[in-house]
Amino acid sequence: MTEQDQSRLLMRKLYLSTKTNSKLYIRPFDLRQICRQYLLWRQLVKSNYKHFCNTKKEKAKIYEFDRYLVHYLLERCFWVSYGDSDVVSDLLSVLYEIDGHLGKIFCGHALPIRPFLSKKKESESKNDEIPTRYPLKSTWNMELLQKQNEKPIDYFIKHAYKKKTLFGEMRFGEQWILRCKMKTNTGANELLLHSPSSLFFTAPDILSRLLEHGLFANADSRDEHVGRLLTGLIGIWATGGFDASTSDSSTPLSQNTAKVLDGAAMLLRAVKSVDISVLLKFQRVRMRSVTVPNIVNTVSRLDILPMLETRCGGPQKLQHLCRWQIRKQLYDCWQLPGGISFLPIPNTLQQYLHLRKD
Repeated sequence: MTEQDQSRLLMRKLYLSTKTNSKLYIRPFDLRQICRQYLLWRQLVKSNYKHFCNTKKEKAKIYEFDRYLVHYLLERCFWVSYGDSDVVSDLLSVLYEIDGHLGKIFCGHALPIRPFLSKKKESESKNDEIPTRYPLKSTWNMELLQKQNEKPIDYFIKHAYKKKTLFGEMRFGEQWILRCKMKTNTGANELLLHSPSSLFFTAPDILSRLLEHGLFANADSRDEHVGRLLTGLIGIWATGGFDASTSDSSTPLSQNTAKVLDGAAMLLRAVKSVDISVLLKFQRVRMRSVTVPNIVNTVSRLDILPMLETRCGGPQKLQHLCRWQIRKQLYDCWQLPGGISFLPIPNTLQQYLHLRKD
């Protein structure tokens, strides 16, 4: 049997397996078998790519099937809490290779595959025939995900950091994610990418998870992402967004106000310091040198961001600098946040290193 015949046989087996196991939860044994067959199929295709993909149609078919399988497997790994970090990290690497981002994990993007569209009607198709488009829809349901104690980001970041997986020389939490597609003047599609921390205002738990795992551990005082997050918080305060009497309780932000403020406090504990010049950097502010320090003083005094003035001030306290240095060392060794528990220090200091206390 040639490699091409073996590849086609594996494709047929994989398609039938996913069609049979289309439910939310499948047996871990079946999942393991599908994962092994899928990775073997990818290896066969990669070893002789030009031979398998000698036409544009064949290349598109391989690409669609590859994309379909990796999304299917990652979802099932999450739903059954599959514990093999080698397999999960390999699948994440494949997802990044195919999609170019990890938006599926961070913001629950559905399968980027169009509905079933075949020249033959579904009833006329043979049971073992592999379609060119795949009918299986994403199981990423927000209502179901909210009921889970372990969220997708918790599950996948655990496996990615355990195997020290890099995506384009960047760690899981430092990846850019797809937010939307824009049409350029020439009619081409342009991808609008943001950092995962940009989801903070609608999903504040995401920033907390990333900070625990060392996001901004190496950030300098002029980090642009930190500046944008703090500027956004100042903007919400300026428009009355944190005032219960004026805010609309039906908006996602007002429902998450407490979590947003907790995440902001955690952010100020994670960074070494903040250069005041990065705040409101892209806003038109009159008498900037006077106005921005006054705003910082006000939001600190009103307990909106109580530590902001301290972080934007002069030399930081020794205890904060020690915390930042310890976390930086643990981050460089891939030991955040688990490594903190093994330090021979009291529980109070461990909570301090976990960014739970000021």
